[in-house]
Amino acid sequence: MFSFKIGYRFLTYNLRRFLGLFFTIMLGTAIFYFIFIAAKGFEDKVYDYASLGEANITLLLPPDKITPENLKKLEAELLENKEIKSIYYSTRVNVSHGSSTFVLKGIDFNNQNSHYYKLLNRSHQGEDPTNTLVNDEANHFEVAIGHRLFGKLKRAYHYQGDFKSLDFNFPLKLAENKEIIINASVKKIYYSDIVFFSENHIFVDYQLLQEFSGLDTPTHLEISLKSPLSSNAVIKELTPLLESYFDNPLFFDWALDNDDIINIVYVEKIAVVIIQIITAFAIAIGLMNVLSLHVKEKTQQIGILKAIGITKRETNFIFIIQIAFLSLLSILAGLLFGYGLTVIFDRLAVTGSKDKLIWLNININNKYTLLTFLVMLTFNLLGALIPLLRVNNLTVVKIIKNK
Repeated sequence: MFSFKIGYRFLTYNLRRFLGLFFTIMLGTAIFYFIFIAAKGFEDKVYDYASLGEANITLLLPPDKITPENLKKLEAELLENKEIKSIYYSTRVNVSHGSSTFVLKGIDFNNQNSHYYKLLNRSHQGEDPTNTLVNDEANHFEVAIGHRLFGKLKRAYHYQGDFKSLDFNFPLKLAENKEIIINASVKKIYYSDIVFFSENHIFVDYQLLQEFSGLDTPTHLEISLKSPLSSNAVIKELTPLLESYFDNPLFFDWALDNDDIINIVYVEKIAVVIIQIITAFAIAIGLMNVLSLHVKEKTQQIGILKAIGITKRETNFIFIIQIAFLSLLSILAGLLFGYGLTVIFDRLAVTGSKDKLIWLNININNKYTLLTFLVMLTFNLLGALIPLLRVNNLTVVKIIKNK
């Protein structure tokens, strides 16, 4: 034990070299973590934009083929598929205002599993429409519309109010029957860079729209997947089940109309992996070079320690303890620094319509934190391997010959 204490004093780093390695590993870890989070946020943003407001898989529900009881049974069977993250419903009616056509979409505003919930609450003014008629007037609904559509209506009707004082009504004609008019009272404005959404979608409570349409069930079943890229494979798995409920089920697969977007996602995934591997290798090589130089400078001291009886095991233990301490301290500091970068970027990176440029996960308790920690620790230990072997191969005889 006496020789080990002496050896530790001989072989520990000087403060300048320790701080240099500390900040190098810390910055590398922070970059590695931020790339993980930013890549996932970019991927989610692309998926959302590409879907144009639709779920990963949308199924048309023929009203004459399915009952409320069968619909509950179908939902339970669908959720047995491990690829499915959530299921929700919508009722859709085509309406017009002037020469423009819109989709009047009935949804459950309280369903937090729906991608509509995220869209309508990410950036908005006003409150959710209710499931009651305005002033008990037939066909008079509270609605949520996009900021682009509100801007057009505001100019057309010379409306002087702003987003904070919503008191604006406009008529909609039912596409199938121009004689039926729906009075829409704007209750909520949502912001979206998806033009198709912010200009053409009008949201209303699903119960009101079903009653108005005389339907017992929604018109569409929407499925969100854990991995959006697996939509085609999931549809193939679900087809036999759905055919047992109704003939020739009609699907909308978000991926079919977005080949270019999917290619971008694949390229992004490959690029992220390459960048992260290069980052980890660069840190490992830098660590290896510094440690090799350290071993070379300490060759004479190592020989003295071996001569006074320090064992190979004790020498290894000294180096391992130093590397482990340095790596753990640097990686933890790097994760905190990377998390700080994520929070700052999330607050500053917004579009002109106040939407997030990239949707970042600002909760540090996620799988990418653990993955970053394990990868960086592994590469640090690999970087220390060659210098450690060099220490093991040093003998008193070799040191005297080299000298």
